[in-house]
Amino acid sequence: MKTFNKYLLKSNKKLLKFNFEKFEIKFLDKFLSASSLTSMANKIIDIRTDAFKLQSFGRVLRRCGDDRYIDIGNSIRDDAKFCEDAMGRFLYSYEMFCMVKKGSSLYDQSASDLLVAYFDFIEIIPEILSKQKNIKLMIEELPSDHLELKKLYLKGLRKELKKIKNKISEIDSLKLEDGTHKLRRLLRWVIMHIIYPQGLFGFKDIPKDGPSQFLVLKPSAVNEPVSLSYALFSELSSYVGTLGSCKDKLLYHHYEVGLNNELVDINKSNQATINLTRNIIDGINGQKLIKKIRKEISEEGQSI
Repeated sequence: MKTFNKYLLKSNKKLLKFNFEKFEIKFLDKFLSASSLTSMANKIIDIRTDAFKLQSFGRVLRRCGDDRYIDIGNSIRDDAKFCEDAMGRFLYSYEMFCMVKKGSSLYDQSASDLLVAYFDFIEIIPEILSKQKNIKLMIEELPSDHLELKKLYLKGLRKELKKIKNKISEIDSLKLEDGTHKLRRLLRWVIMHIIYPQGLFGFKDIPKDGPSQFLVLKPSAVNEPVSLSYALFSELSSYVGTLGSCKDKLLYHHYEVGLNNELVDINKSNQATINLTRNIIDGINGQKLIKKIRKEISEEGQSI
């Protein structure tokens, strides 16, 4: 790939080239015929992944310090977030529906809730198409020199990681949505910022039985990859997975409460989740994980 912006267009084509109108017809047909929704939901998950990737890129680029690209970064971030949020709302209803036992007293109501979520998603597709078009235009405005864009990204990433580190220290572990879930999102962003511009970063200590295919480098896409410690990255990844499993159980409980028309407190947690959140925050701060990743990026970035 000769330029990084062309790489962005190609690597995010699931979102940027997706035919939402055709999807609308297919999805409704499957829904009303009681066919399996899994393949269609998986399609949205794939598209949403691209929205996350572009949102991640925009979040970093907006902190690059170059006035020419700060607005572009903000625009890509905002448009991608709009698409991601729209898909996320539908997928939440779908995932909760899948967790309800067929034949239970809540099953029909959950199915109805999913259908409403689907129509809400369809209604917003014209706006998604507008955002889709704008993201393409913004990517075309990025510098064609991938080395220049690489420097901008690394500069923005160092600032973004510092912001994330400070926000982690402010987390209220007593809250679910604004505490545990927020912590998971922040750690997930760190991982996304490094994994999604594939080929920009490499890992110098991946174990032989590690996820080599997922982390495979594509140096033809970008210049020499920036080398980071896999051990640091792996530690953060394990935290994200643990927090996700714990959070999902409580989310489903809140979902059931809502279906029963009871008042839902999205920040209501339990002691096990509170303790887990505190322990992970202490682990991150105690090991200085984010600070160490920033240091490695700074040291490697100086050689560019």
